[in-house]
Amino acid sequence: MLPSRYQSLRLFGLGRSVLVVDEIHAYDDYVRELIVALLEFHASQGGSAILLSATLPAAIRAGFVRAFAHGAGAVGEDDPAPCYPRATLWSPAAVRADTVCGRPDRARAVPVRFLADSDSAIEEAGAAAKAGGAVLYLRNTVRDAYEAHRSLAAIGFDPMLFHSQFTLLDRLEIERSTLKLFGPRATAEQRHGRILVATQVAEQSLDIDFDLVITDLAPIDLIIQRAGRLWRHARPERIGAPELLVVSPDPVDEPDRDWYARLFRRGAYVYRHHGRLWLTARMLKHAAAIRSPEGLRELVEAVYGDAAVMPSGLEARSWTEEGREGAAAGFGRQNALKLGNGYDRGGGLWDTEERTPTRLVDEEQVTIRLARIEAGKVVPWAPVEDADAHRAWRMSEVNIARRRISGEAVPPELSEAARRAKAIWTRYDQEKVLIVLREEAEQWLGAISAEDGSTRRVSYSRRWGLSLIPRR
Repeated sequence: MLPSRYQSLRLFGLGRSVLVVDEIHAYDDYVRELIVALLEFHASQGGSAILLSATLPAAIRAGFVRAFAHGAGAVGEDDPAPCYPRATLWSPAAVRADTVCGRPDRARAVPVRFLADSDSAIEEAGAAAKAGGAVLYLRNTVRDAYEAHRSLAAIGFDPMLFHSQFTLLDRLEIERSTLKLFGPRATAEQRHGRILVATQVAEQSLDIDFDLVITDLAPIDLIIQRAGRLWRHARPERIGAPELLVVSPDPVDEPDRDWYARLFRRGAYVYRHHGRLWLTARMLKHAAAIRSPEGLRELVEAVYGDAAVMPSGLEARSWTEEGREGAAAGFGRQNALKLGNGYDRGGGLWDTEERTPTRLVDEEQVTIRLARIEAGKVVPWAPVEDADAHRAWRMSEVNIARRRISGEAVPPELSEAARRAKAIWTRYDQEKVLIVLREEAEQWLGAISAEDGSTRRVSYSRRWGLSLIPRR
C-alpha cells in the first residue's frame, strides 16, 4: 500500500490469493490504516480476505468491513449483532453475523487477583515454582524484565528471560527452548518449577502454557491474550485452579494523573493511554474473572467502546495519547496509496528522495550488528553457514532506541578488520552500527559512541541479551 518499487506487481500477485491477517487487533493506528487501504485495493481486484482476532473492538471491525465493501463498489454495513464469538461475513449480496459455537470444554472463568507491586509478584512466582508449577511473569518493558529476572535469581531460582533485545539467532533459539519447556509436548518433569520472565514477545503467537501467569497491568485486549497462556493445554498433573495475577495500582474512583506512572515508571511510556489502563483495572476488579468466551466482548467494549468514560484525573494524559493515535492514523491515510487516484507521480510520494515507513515507532530505532573476533577477523555474531555471510549478519542484528546511541566505537586496532568485514554490506546496511564484542568473564563486551561523544560499554549475553553498562 506504499509507493515503493514493484508495488503494483506485488498487489497483482496478492490478487490471486486469499488475504489472511491474524491477530488483527494487535496493529497500531498507522499500520491499521495501511491494512484498511489494502483491504480496499484487494476487494477492487475481486479478492477475498479473512481477518482473525479474539479481542477486536466493534468500531475497528466496522471500519474494516466498510473499507472492503468500498473496494468492491458497495456500501459496507457491519451487522451490529452482539453475539460473541462471531463470524462476520460480508459480500456484495449480504452481510451476516453468526454465532460461532466453541467447544464446551474450552469455556472457562479465570479468576483475577490484583497484586500491589512487583515484590509481591516475585513472592507469588517463587511460591508457585517451589510447589512445582510452571510460571510466566510478563513485564511491560525490557528493563523491568531484567529486574524481575535478577530478583528471582537472587532468591535461588534459575528463570529464563525472553525479550526483544536478543539477536535474531538467539531469539529463535530462545523460542525453541520456550516451546520445548512450555509447549504442548512438554513433560511434567520439564515444566516442574520453571519460570519464564518475558515481555510482550510471549503474549501471543507462541503455543505455550503455564500453571500461573502474572502480568503487569496492560490494556484489556493484551490482558486477555496473556490470560490465554494460563492452563492452555490439558495436563493431568494440574492441581488447584487457574488464576491470573495482575500487578496494578488500585483503580480508585478519582485517580490522579500519575496513577499508573507511580507504579510503572517505564511502562507509562509504553502504554500511554492511562485512561484505558484504569478502565481495564476497573472492569477486571469488578468482574473478578475473565469469562471466556461469553464475557470477552463486554470487557473489550467497556474499555474501547464509545460508552467508556475516563476519570477526570486521567483525561489530560488520555487526550494527549488519543491525539497521538489520531496523528498516526492520519499519517497512515496520507502515506497509503489511494484507490481512486491511480498511479499519479504528481502525488509526491513517488519521489526518489521520499522514504515512506512501513510502520511508525514512538522513538526512532537503530539496528546494531554484533560481531566477534575469529582468527584475527571481525565476523558476524551468528556463524556463517554455506558461505552466506549476508544471512549471518542479518541473524546478528538487534534494534535499540537511537537516543541511546550515536555511532560506532570500534577500537583503533580493529578498524581495518571492521572495514573489511563491512565491505560486503549493501547500501541498505550502511546506517547500521557495528559492535565488536570480546568475551570476558562469561559475557561479551563491546562499546558504542553515546550522544554526548563519550564511549559507552555494552554487554551481550545469550542469556540476558543486550544491555548498556551503567556509567559509574
